[in-house]
Amino acid sequence: MPNPRTPTRILKLRGAIKKNPKRFINRKNEPVPNAPLGDPPNFLSDDERTCWLEFTSKAPFGLLSDCDGWEVEMASCLMAEYRSSRATMQAARLNLLHSILSRFGFTPADRSKISIPKPDEDSKWDF
Repeated sequence: MPNPRTPTRILKLRGAIKKNPKRFINRKNEPVPNAPLGDPPNFLSDDERTCWLEFTSKAPFGLLSDCDGWEVEMASCLMAEYRSSRATMQAARLNLLHSILSRFGFTPADRSKISIPKPDEDSKWDF
C-alpha cells in the first residue's frame, strides 16, 4: 500500500515548498484547521487523558490542531492500552500505534525530516 500524502504543513516545515514551489500550486486552496487541538475529551479514562496530555506536550509546536483530535484520541487510547498490557497487546494494534506516532514525527527518522522555521508574525498557526 502506498504511503499517504504528506500534509502540506509538514512539507512546509521540512522546507520542501521553498525548494520547489511549483510542485505545490495544486495545494494552494486546501483546507486549514480552525483552532488549536484543545483539551482531551471528558469521556477518556484517566490513563487515556494522561496519554493525551503527554502526546500533546511532546508534539512539535504548531503541529496539532482541532482537525487532529480523533487521531490523537486513537493514539492516546492505544498508548494507554500498551502501557497497561504490553505483553498481550495485539501486533496489529501496536503497529497502528507506531504508524500514528510516526505520522506525527515521534520517531527519530520521522523527526529528522522536519525542520521548524521561526513563526511569521502574522502566521495562521499562531492561536
